[in-house]
Amino acid sequence: MISIKPVRLLPTGSRPGIHSTRFEVLEKPKRIAELLLSRIRLGIRSATHSLFHRSICKGNISPALLEHRNRSLDHIAESLGKKMLYAQEAMLKEPDHPDFKAVSGSNSLKINCEEKTVGPYEFGVSHCQGERPTMEDSHLACEASIRIGGSAHCAQFFGIMDGHGGKKAADWIKATCAKQFQECVQKLETENPSWTEEEVIWNALKMTFVTLSESYKGFDGTTASIVMILKNRLWSANAGDTRALISNGEKTIPLTEDMKPAQSNMPHDLLITQKSPGHPKYHSHYTQRILNRHGSVMWYGAPRINGNLAVGGSIGDHGIEGISARPAITCIDLNALPPNSYLCIGCDGVFDVASTRQISETLIKFSHRGCPAAAQSIVASAYQAGSGDNISAMVVNLSPKTI
Repeated sequence: MISIKPVRLLPTGSRPGIHSTRFEVLEKPKRIAELLLSRIRLGIRSATHSLFHRSICKGNISPALLEHRNRSLDHIAESLGKKMLYAQEAMLKEPDHPDFKAVSGSNSLKINCEEKTVGPYEFGVSHCQGERPTMEDSHLACEASIRIGGSAHCAQFFGIMDGHGGKKAADWIKATCAKQFQECVQKLETENPSWTEEEVIWNALKMTFVTLSESYKGFDGTTASIVMILKNRLWSANAGDTRALISNGEKTIPLTEDMKPAQSNMPHDLLITQKSPGHPKYHSHYTQRILNRHGSVMWYGAPRINGNLAVGGSIGDHGIEGISARPAITCIDLNALPPNSYLCIGCDGVFDVASTRQISETLIKFSHRGCPAAAQSIVASAYQAGSGDNISAMVVNLSPKTI
């Protein structure tokens, strides 16, 4: 086994609107010229990239399969440890938000709340449209039979998807994610009979995200944080800035790190269009990946891919050069978790106005009332703190329900 800003002005993950943000950089003629030149370069790169993809398709090779490369057990072990470390470091560096206070559900706010059981796990999910004109979040909670290692096992899937440009991509993931994972596991086991379970699951999760993205036909996109429990191990796959964490009141275990195009403290007049921009201290882990995929990072209220999308990974978004659906994956043995542990998954509408620690404390404060009450309190607290986005939170009791 492997051991393992103000929000209302410009919500993270959204596309900038003409009337929502003032671009100081566009007030200077020099910056206008740089921006136009950058767009010309991006247009040339996009055309070249499209021709390359068409040539691939003629050869019957899926671009999704080229985007994902099968990895060995040594690489997987290193990657799992690295991603968990990144998540922990991000939580430690993250400041608490002064306006966030833990409150119970608000009667003045229309908050939808559901309570169900998936396999032996009780969960509650809560969501509200908030200040946005439409609701673009979706959530996943289902069970599927996964045949791996010669026998079938029940796997539980939980997730939050935060759509942008519409809700279709988020609903697409909800409807097809578990089935796609089943197909990827079967394909990889057939082609690689000597692989261990860890190799199959890790590679199948990667392939699931990139295949879902490639097969999606719309032009909108979505972030996704999917948690799967299989054979007493909890796997987390994340693309974007939706977060997942585990808490028991005494210890908080972050499972994800936000995928950002660059660090948010980069200078407003900095335009990254080259593979060696000369400002490494402003890079996130995902900046180079964007540049390698012919994208650029520009400052429009926040670091954005091609001045458009404020997340460094998503599913869909086929019109945005530089985006990738490859998820960051972490894994935890459920037997190693402290008693009374809870899983929480939330969209950026929650974490724009609260730190991971603050959500962990809110979760435990209301968990004695049940998972739905804890999820509802997180959503209500985020709204009261000033979140201007759609707000969704899911809480799962990781102590299996006995019959």
